[in-house]
Amino acid sequence: MSGMLRLSPALFYLSQKRWLEAIKSFEEATKETPEYYGNHWGIAKAQSELGKLHEAKQSLECALDDPGLRSPAKEEIEEMLADISQRITTAC
Repeated sequence: MSGMLRLSPALFYLSQKRWLEAIKSFEEATKETPEYYGNHWGIAKAQSELGKLHEAKQSLECALDDPGLRSPAKEEIEEMLADISQRITTAC
């Protein structure tokens, strides 16, 4: 199955708040398309919901490394990264 097709179950799990299954599905998709920002964004979203803020921050930083990343996704990822960074700072 191609990396893009693997996104369908991952996005479903994300929409159902099945965080661990979403992470697993996005990680599988990353094996096929490691640079695709959407996979890293999905992992970060689930990690954030699980309270794994440092891991989520790293995933978002990987998403920003995608040379294909464009607006408005880029701004959304940057906003999410700023929010998570603020939450990490506040928690300390």
